[in-house]
Amino acid sequence: MALFPDFLGTFLLKHPFLTFIVVILLSALILVYYILYLLTGGLIRPHFSPALNLPGPKSPSYLWGNVKTIRDLLPGQAHHEWYEQYGDVFAYKGFFGTNRICTHDVRALQYVLNHGEEFTKPEEVRNTLKKLGGEGLIWAEGAVHKRQRRVVLNAFNNNNVRQLTEVIWEKALELRDVWFSRIGKSAAAARASVDGLDWIAKLTFDIMGLTGFGFDFNYINIDNLDAEEQDADELVKAIKQAVESGDNPSFLAFIGAMLPRSKMLLRLKEKIAAEAHDTMHALGLKLLQEKKEEILKLGPNEEQRSDLCSLLVRANMSPDVPESLRLSDEDVVAQIPTFLIAGHETTTTTVAWALYIIATNPEIQNKIRREIITSLPGSSMSAVPFTPFTPFSPFHGRESHPEFEALNDHPYLDAFIKEVLRLYPALPVSRRVATKDCVIPLSPEFPGIKCKDGSIAHQIRVQKGDGIDIATASINLSRTFFGEDAAEFKPERWLGAKGEKLHTMLPSIMPNIMTFLGGSRACVGYKFAMAEIKIVIYTIIRNFRIEFPDPNMEIIRKNDAIVARPLVKGQQGNQLPLRIRRV
Repeated sequence: MALFPDFLGTFLLKHPFLTFIVVILLSALILVYYILYLLTGGLIRPHFSPALNLPGPKSPSYLWGNVKTIRDLLPGQAHHEWYEQYGDVFAYKGFFGTNRICTHDVRALQYVLNHGEEFTKPEEVRNTLKKLGGEGLIWAEGAVHKRQRRVVLNAFNNNNVRQLTEVIWEKALELRDVWFSRIGKSAAAARASVDGLDWIAKLTFDIMGLTGFGFDFNYINIDNLDAEEQDADELVKAIKQAVESGDNPSFLAFIGAMLPRSKMLLRLKEKIAAEAHDTMHALGLKLLQEKKEEILKLGPNEEQRSDLCSLLVRANMSPDVPESLRLSDEDVVAQIPTFLIAGHETTTTTVAWALYIIATNPEIQNKIRREIITSLPGSSMSAVPFTPFTPFSPFHGRESHPEFEALNDHPYLDAFIKEVLRLYPALPVSRRVATKDCVIPLSPEFPGIKCKDGSIAHQIRVQKGDGIDIATASINLSRTFFGEDAAEFKPERWLGAKGEKLHTMLPSIMPNIMTFLGGSRACVGYKFAMAEIKIVIYTIIRNFRIEFPDPNMEIIRKNDAIVARPLVKGQQGNQLPLRIRRV
């Protein structure tokens, strides 16, 4: 037995080059075996899926499938064109011939949304979300998701959202004052040019900082700070890096999901996101400890902070919560970047598109402003309850604003925002993957799926690993739900009897708008998001007239990031150039 090691050692010393070749070959064989072991399910199983019999577009590439077509078109456009061509149920190809199924059928959508354990986020999507915000609510699945959601949902109850709206009003008025000062300094006659997307991003960032964990980033006033002051806060830098690295899950991300241990495939942006996440995690642990100490110091009768992080910690520490249902410190910390990044990106995008519509349609802008002005205190038509606002404005003195519930007493503003959410969803598609073989039921009135083999199917058979797309943008454009004028921007569709009818169709948490999804993965903070969007639009329209600086400028949407932000055709980077004037 001892001769073999001696012989091998002697051989290695005498033939170093041959030894090097053998080592390389063995390493290559091990790598090939590892790759085949991981990819077998991903490369072979799709060729036996029932989805192959569903109608749908031909794949132009085995490697890319139909993904490049989706990326080259406007957000949601490919899904909608396929829906128009192939009907309410169709399938297309993802990377490496994987199958993705899409449906507009109400019962099928309801089934997918309500069976989260059967339809989870794909690994490449979860990996991206984890790099952006850690193992928070939008990343979690299964029992972990249920436990996190139960506690987080309590932080977003109506009473807490009502308290948080005061912070939103304060920051919205702060933005108004900054814009007033810009107009005052402008050489042009009482007008100024601003990048609406950039300013709304700063505003929502500040709002999420204050409402999320009681910290004011003061991003609105960042132009007044020097470079050293701007970079002084580690958390601001970390979150900014994470947001800016938030590309769509890519081809490399898909490979990385199947080779999770491979670090060689990490792109520079993903490495930056990972570093940003580490910074946010370390600072989050420190913040959590401070929140715990603060809550323990304050007695039950003393006023406590109402930011979401404090509310979350307080709810988690409650004796009413069984130990088995409490979140770990890691779970609580993971919610901090989740609040900031998820809330910041989606709300910023929605408000930016609302401003785009306002600048494009002066008539709609005037209708909203007229409704706001007629509801102001002192107006003969005002019947809206108002609350005094404490902060002093150098322009308008002490302010007042509608109370929380009274925000809904502006029907046209409400209808306008619903229409923005319908036609400009921040997330055009939400993807899922089947965790097991299953059958998705279809509505009884559904005429059936005309399959490729000529048969008619009355249910969707799904194989483990098949993708399921909840095509939010396409569903929101459906003539089945919104009539022949579904593609038109018409806030009036939400008013009166027609609007009431719209509230009863789709299985969504917000009546008949899939933007906030539904079921177990519905957006827990949608009421907060709606309040934030309304307050920001209310404040801007009340005080400014919005228009484009160049009437020939074309604003487009593009699939270049997780959310569909505006950009100017022919120019680099997301932006929304606007010209503002005082009302």
